[in-house]
Amino acid sequence: MPAYKDEKTGTWYCKFYYVDWTGTRRQKMKRGFKLQREAKDWERNFLEKQSGSPDMTFQALYDLYLEDIRSRLKESTIHTATHAIEKRILPYFKDKPINEVSPADVRKWQNTIIEADLKPTTQRTINNRLNAIFNFAVKYYGLPRNPCSVVGTIGKSHAEKMNFWTHEDFKTFISEVENPTHYILFSILYYTGMRCGEIL
Repeated sequence: MPAYKDEKTGTWYCKFYYVDWTGTRRQKMKRGFKLQREAKDWERNFLEKQSGSPDMTFQALYDLYLEDIRSRLKESTIHTATHAIEKRILPYFKDKPINEVSPADVRKWQNTIIEADLKPTTQRTINNRLNAIFNFAVKYYGLPRNPCSVVGTIGKSHAEKMNFWTHEDFKTFISEVENPTHYILFSILYYTGMRCGEIL
């Protein structure tokens, strides 16, 4: 994987051939890297994604997964999913080849999610995101098995039932509040549905 220096700009670039999904041989060039290593890394990641082999890094798989779901899901759903993946999953698995991620690795990762003191439903959602990415690899990129399926899941699929005050409950409560500031605050909270942190 050679990288070349652009003498005019002082930056590095990579230029190479690859075979696309239609079987056509194409040339690819990417400019503007500050370091030779960055140009080589970009080329390696690009070729990994093109080959779609199970020894690609998790980051390369995630990029392919993201490209795939963009045409199938709403933008708001994608935003929520990518936020969770990039914050909770990528830092742990990013540079690891997907065929080297073991059930033990997933179990250790699950423990970090549990220890992060997230709600059980959030834990389940994040775990499901990782599971979906590995299922994508199994189905389309030849990964022999999904390590998440061996480990099982964490969290809960349904949140605890929330208790709500009826209007009568609120009237009973507010009639006992004597401080005018508290009266206003509690009224705003009740009638707007704000959380305590939002009103402060």
